[in-house]
Amino acid sequence: MSDLAERTRRFDDAGVFFLKRGSVWMKLTKDAAAVTIDQCTQKDIAVSIIEGGIWREPGFEARLDAIWHSDFDTKPELAAIESNNSKALAFIRNKLPTEIDTVIISTFENEHE
Repeated sequence: MSDLAERTRRFDDAGVFFLKRGSVWMKLTKDAAAVTIDQCTQKDIAVSIIEGGIWREPGFEARLDAIWHSDFDTKPELAAIESNNSKALAFIRNKLPTEIDTVIISTFENEHE
């Protein structure tokens, strides 16, 4: 599938996030986003930004009231990733407005061993 075609899709499988190397064009369902963040934590990948919106099939309506930013400006130390990602996960599960059904996840590039 071309990159352009993927920009007009919403994915419900967290595994695709990693297959596509975490493309910032990738839209995920809220459930898939929650699983993706859990998997990021297991892989020592820190979430940097979450952008929530409404899926308009095809299309994504971004919402200003559905954005979360990490407390870090650069990739955090390995020990801080779990806490950082827990905050991101709590945002998706507890803070997003109910009408938000689609999420874009951005991550810090991570070179920790």
